[in-house]
Amino acid sequence: MRGEFVTGNAGANDVNDPLARGDRLRFSPNLTWFPTEFSKLRLQYNFDHGQAFGDAHAIWLQMEFMIGAHGAHKF
Repeated sequence: MRGEFVTGNAGANDVNDPLARGDRLRFSPNLTWFPTEFSKLRLQYNFDHGQAFGDAHAIWLQMEFMIGAHGAHKF
């Protein structure tokens, strides 16, 4: 679980501000699974609430794997 809170600046109430620098709150829980010592799967959900843009939701799926020669190690 990751959480973030950022305080904006004086441009936060400007609707023409392209960077949306108002106050923001984000929560990002994730689940990670290692099916083998050479692979990883991660599912992450982001809830982002911004003063300038309201609520945003995102879901990310990451797959990582290693191929080729590499040194021996304990998993």
